[in-house]
Amino acid sequence: SLRRPACAVWVATRVAFTCVAFNARGDTFAAADKRGAVFLFCVPTNRYTCLKEAKLGSPALSLDFVHHRPSFNTVVVGMGDPRCTVLCLNGESGRAEKTLSGHHAHAVTAVASRARRPLVLSTSLEAGALWDAASWAKLHVLSGPGGLAVVAARFVVDGERIAVLFRDDAILVWSAETFSLVSRLTLPPREGAG
Repeated sequence: SLRRPACAVWVATRVAFTCVAFNARGDTFAAADKRGAVFLFCVPTNRYTCLKEAKLGSPALSLDFVHHRPSFNTVVVGMGDPRCTVLCLNGESGRAEKTLSGHHAHAVTAVASRARRPLVLSTSLEAGALWDAASWAKLHVLSGPGGLAVVAARFVVDGERIAVLFRDDAILVWSAETFSLVSRLTLPPREGAG
């Protein structure tokens, strides 16, 4: 069993986890629960700590470790709160480094980090936002024509491109370096579909 956390407040009731992510070394993972509390688990030492206590009661919908940060255990968390925020938590101190407010109408449903260059991608129904993980500045907003809803966005495995799936089933692919549109993929309508 795991050892007790270093949280200031320990809640005795169990709450279901909503998301989990491992760091690049695979020795540490972060997990978040339905109330928005974020925990950091160190596998080799069998210990864990609370990075963010559940104060607002908003669920964490997605999280990932950020590459190229001074703290190897920096975690970004997409929150399901009314403010549509992304929290950047320092795994060493447990403190919030930054709160990113680039989404305005919908909760942040996914976050992802890129290994080659310090970039973080956050996704909500309205758009994908690309952040510089060194300065936390918003670099670009990836959105479809006419404000189409975003279903999902991911870095392509090589980290050079970003693929975004829209509600109309179109997939747009952008360059992660220049933010230029590389391709638009759509399926032709099926015969007899109605």
